[in-house]
Amino acid sequence: MMASTRHYCFNCGADIGPKDRFSEPLDDCGAPECVREARNAYQQERDEAHEQLDRDMGWY
Repeated sequence: MMASTRHYCFNCGADIGPKDRFSEPLDDCGAPECVREARNAYQQERDEAHEQLDRDMGWY
């Protein structure tokens, strides 16, 4: 039997269960500070993607 790969909070490293097909790199453990950091990281990633798209389209 193959051991399941564990999934950890991206911010504090807490074990949040076995990794599955729904696991994402910015998953958090639910602690308020981890939720806040996940939200900030997601927003930063989104903003950077939009800026890159604007540059690629020649709008920026």
